[in-house]
Amino acid sequence: YADFGEIPQANEREHLRRILDLNLALAGSGRAGFGLDAETGHLVYALRASAHTSPGTLRLALENIARQARSWRQTPIVGAHVPGMAQLDPASLA
Repeated sequence: YADFGEIPQANEREHLRRILDLNLALAGSGRAGFGLDAETGHLVYALRASAHTSPGTLRLALENIARQARSWRQTPIVGAHVPGMAQLDPASLA
């Protein structure tokens, strides 16, 4: 899991709607998606990788997720993060 942080109260509904849209786009892979941590209420990104995932591929995926999480913490606008997450391609971690 990658903890992206709090979802801003201002425009919370719009943020959650975009997160749901992104989850639908990621659903085909069955390996990644956003959720809310029940204890903290933070936005989290879960990514599942196969034991056959190469170390290089996994490293690139984790670097991309970390970059997206840092960006979210500075400017929590989901729409700005969709392109980066799309580049992640969870299917490559199969």
